[in-house]
Amino acid sequence: MYWFFRLTIGLQARRMPPWPAALAALGLRPTWEERFYGGAIASLVLQASPGPAQ
Repeated sequence: MYWFFRLTIGLQARRMPPWPAALAALGLRPTWEERFYGGAIASLVLQASPGPAQ
């Protein structure tokens, strides 16, 4: 897929950035995930983690 987008739109990335860690740093956690087309497409539902007690 990266090859296709490099060819068609000049994508320079070679791999996915560490987006799970970035979302976790924002206080989001996955609650549901489904993959399609052999893992090429993913659907993810995120939920905000409970904050500290006040």
